[in-house]
Amino acid sequence: MAFVPDPTPEALELDAGTLAALTTAERELGQLTGLLRGMGTDLNVHLLSRPFLRREAIASSRIEGTVTTPEQLVLLEVEGGDATASGPASETHEVLNYMEALEHGFVRPKKLPVCVRFIKELHAILMRGVRGDEERPGEVRTVQNFIGSSRDIREARFVPPPPSALAGCLSDLERAIHPGGDSALPRLVRLALIHYQFETIHPFRDGNGRA
Repeated sequence: MAFVPDPTPEALELDAGTLAALTTAERELGQLTGLLRGMGTDLNVHLLSRPFLRREAIASSRIEGTVTTPEQLVLLEVEGGDATASGPASETHEVLNYMEALEHGFVRPKKLPVCVRFIKELHAILMRGVRGDEERPGEVRTVQNFIGSSRDIREARFVPPPPSALAGCLSDLERAIHPGGDSALPRLVRLALIHYQFETIHPFRDGNGRA
């Protein structure tokens, strides 16, 4: 019943529409990079990037039904809050964890390359003290999980790889992140495939959508 994905492909044929969208995205990323470099100081870059991080954290957290507002998030950042609280405060704390994980992800590669250990660190921060905290944050699952509204795996919408296949899947994922030599895939396409592969593997018991 479970789906075990093939390794990330080393090359793909992209249609004209995808190539056009890719060109536009790369051009706009180049413009953003130039803008950030022109600002000169790390402080100014941080002031510019922080609102984007908040928007990303809020939007991505909605995938798992976590809803908060920019105002609630800023207030929790300033005032602190109880991660075990129920209702909006708890959901806002989930988004705050997401932001902390993002910031850790920007800094940590200076000492540790992106790998399974790195991903586990991010997951531990993401799930700390919030919904799913009892599901062994930062540890690769040892049980079968699935996606669906029912508790019956036979009614699941998707069943990711069984625990016995995770080690091989995660090794393939690391190779996709660090392909060695020049990859035939454009960087943005490779990043999209890596994201797809991670979600398909679903390596943690909970919080994979937030991760």
